[in-house]
Amino acid sequence: MFSRVYSHPAVPAKPNEIQKYLKGISNNNPEILSEMSEDIQKISDDTYALHLGENSHEKFLSVLRKWAKAFHYRETGRIVPKGARIYANFWTAANADNIPQFCLYGTVHKLRRSGKNIADQCGYITRTDPNDLSLGTYTFMFRRSFLALMMVDFHGQVLGDELIHP
Repeated sequence: MFSRVYSHPAVPAKPNEIQKYLKGISNNNPEILSEMSEDIQKISDDTYALHLGENSHEKFLSVLRKWAKAFHYRETGRIVPKGARIYANFWTAANADNIPQFCLYGTVHKLRRSGKNIADQCGYITRTDPNDLSLGTYTFMFRRSFLALMMVDFHGQVLGDELIHP
């Protein structure tokens, strides 16, 4: 849903699509929808900032930690072991000024769907060291809506006390 809230200027907004996602959230996770509606701030005539509560934030981070493991396996061929540290965070268009610049460096991957380049919709950047496959950093971007940063550290040499993979 976040990727549809603020789309690229060349792509028109699709309120029906957003309503479909809101209905899905309402059916599957009503507590998230009520958190989002607590503190809606109007930014302009057609732009609003939604509040992300603790439930929303934690569910999203849980998904990103799964993505971190998937990206790490895809890039290194190594399964993230139990006890590894996994860091995940995300930024939206509302707090984009706080994005760490290192997120934007690395190998840029061009995504294609049915042979068509979809870089205007989403993309990802990876940073891995072929000499140390126990570390990896992955950045995923959806339109201009949000950016997710995920880091994997098998031995805690960089992330220390971040979330330990059970």
